[in-house]
Amino acid sequence: MERIEFEEEAVKEYLDRLIVKWREVRASSTPDTVDQIKATCYVDAYLSVRVSLFGDVLQDKDIGDPHAQSADEWSGGETGVTMPPEHGTIGDPNRT
Repeated sequence: MERIEFEEEAVKEYLDRLIVKWREVRASSTPDTVDQIKATCYVDAYLSVRVSLFGDVLQDKDIGDPHAQSADEWSGGETGVTMPPEHGTIGDPNRT
C-alpha cells in the first residue's frame, strides 16, 4: 500500500476551518432543529478526526460559543489536557 504525503499543518488548518464554520452554524441555529443537530454532528466528526490525528481539540471559547467547555471544565479540575480525559490519545494503552 502506498503512503500519502501528510502535510500536518495544512490538515490541521483545514479541520480547524471546518470546525469553526460548523460551530458558528450550530451557535446561530434555533435549538433542536435539523440545522443545529446536523451542525453538532459535523463538529463532533471533525473534532474526532482532529483528536485522532493531533491529540487535542480546537477550543470552543476561541469563537465565543455559548456552549464552550474546556477540558478542565469537562473533568471538574485541572487536567492539562485539551480533550475529554476518558478518550485518551493515539498510542495510549488506556484509550477507549
